[in-house]
Parts: sequence; structure tokens; C-alpha cells
Amino acid sequence: MRLIEHFSVYQKLPIKIDDIASFLIEAGYVEGVEFHPTAEDGTVLAGMLYHVRYKPPYVSGDGYSTAHIVYHTGLPEPVQRMICAKELLHIADSDEMVVRIQEDVNRLTTEMVIPPAAISDMNSLGIKTISDHAGMLRAAALLFPIEARDSLKPFYDKAMSAAEIAGIVDLPFAWVDFIMSDAWPGIYEQLISTGTKFCK
Repeated sequence: MRLIEHFSVYQKLPIKIDDIASFLIEAGYVEGVEFHPTAEDGTVLAGMLYHVRYKPPYVSGDGYSTAHIVYHTGLPEPVQRMICAKELLHIADSDEMVVRIQEDVNRLTTEMVIPPAAISDMNSLGIKTISDHAGMLRAAALLFPIEARDSLKPFYDKAMSAAEIAGIVDLPFAWVDFIMSDAWPGIYEQLISTGTKFCK
């Protein structure tokens, strides 16, 4: 099962970043995940992932792998969550899958219109490349499960505001407005079809 699809049925919101990390550890992608806050310039570094593999001398096996995720503390919490989710998704991407996912999602991002408000949010953080736009799309799909979105849609269509839903899912308002649009289910299906890595 793929990572986004695993969380797609979750109805208890918001999705916890620690739950995603725990799932990746239990699935065997990495033995540990550590989060490191930074106060460096958010327009230079919003977030990043790096792996450290430790293998003691004379010990057989692959050793111990820890994924370190750095995120900027000056960003609003909903944005921090998207940044961390984006980096967690990269843990599940094998080298060959990264290339295919990037090609497929790059094609998707050139064919669709991401709302200007959402792009403005990313650009203000220095997240300007198509690859990061693609990563943020995948993070949004992970943190706002499609089944929860579909459950909230009738209320959104009647009276519930995007701001209210943003409070429930703990995501930026502009992204919630985008996800609640009629275009999102098709976009979601295309994101899923790009192959966000099968769990081990």
C-alpha cells in the first residue's frame, strides 16, 4: 500500500506528523526519524531531509538509518506541517521512484492550475521550483485524507468555510480552499497514480 493511500481513510483529524513518521519506521523504510527546528532565514531554508546511516565496525547488516528533518520554526504551524510531511514522503521514495514521480508530477503541475494564493505561500518561503510545488501537492494529499475531504464536502458546499476546515485539518487556508474545490479529486487521483512508493 502506498503512503498517501494508507492515510486516505483516516477520519480523525488533523493527521499527526508523528503518526506518519511512526508508520515509516514500522514499514521498515528507516529505523528512526528525528525533527530539528531551526530559526535560520525561512526564505533560504523552509525544510530539508538528510539520512545518516551508522554501522558499527564488524557488525553485519545494513546498520541503523536515521532520517533527520529540519524545519523552520518561524513559519506558521500549518506550513511547518506541510514541510515536514513533504520531507517524510521523500523517505518512502526509492531512487528510481524519485525520478519517475518527479517526471510524472512535473507534468501534472504544468497541466493544472495551482491557486495563486497557494503558490504565493510557497514562493514567499523560497519554495520556487516545480519539484517543491509537486512535493507540497503530495504533502497536502497526505495531510488531508481524501475520505475526510469527501465527508466534509457537503458541509463546505452549504455553509462551512475553508477557514473552519483549515482549523480542523491544521493546513494553510489557501490549500484547504484548493482541496475542497471540485478539481481536487481528479488531481488527487493523478497524484496517486504517480506511484508514491509501495510500502515494504
